[in-house]
Amino acid sequence: MKNSAFIKLPTEDDSAYIDIFEQYGVSFIKGGYYKLLCNGKAKEYVTNTSRLEHGTRYLAKAEYSKLAENTVSLEVLFEADTERDFVDNLEAFIDKLSNGMFYLKIPSKYRIFKLVYKDIQPKQEYRNKKATFTLSLTEPNPKDRITL
Repeated sequence: MKNSAFIKLPTEDDSAYIDIFEQYGVSFIKGGYYKLLCNGKAKEYVTNTSRLEHGTRYLAKAEYSKLAENTVSLEVLFEADTERDFVDNLEAFIDKLSNGMFYLKIPSKYRIFKLVYKDIQPKQEYRNKKATFTLSLTEPNPKDRITL
């Protein structure tokens, strides 16, 4: 959908955000945004399992509680008017994401996510102009989001 998700590289100015639907024909399939909002797992707590005492001692105070990276798989839909546009847009989108870290701005969720591209896997194709893919991304620090 138009105006629902935007991307840019960290080195680019804020005016460089690109509407991923307008530019590449990409939209997220229902529920994708909520996968991003889930912070992922907590890192393992520091523990001590001394043979001199029963059980395990945990250093489980709020100041030591940290989140691990958030790995998320999002279902995306690619659409184009022609087969050539489909191939060109898909390649351009992957090129943009594979430049290292990128920012994904989701205005409806009031957040900008700092993500790293991992992988894209095809799921289903519809007449060479529309297809669904699974996009795998990593959010290195779920606490380093920008609030809009």
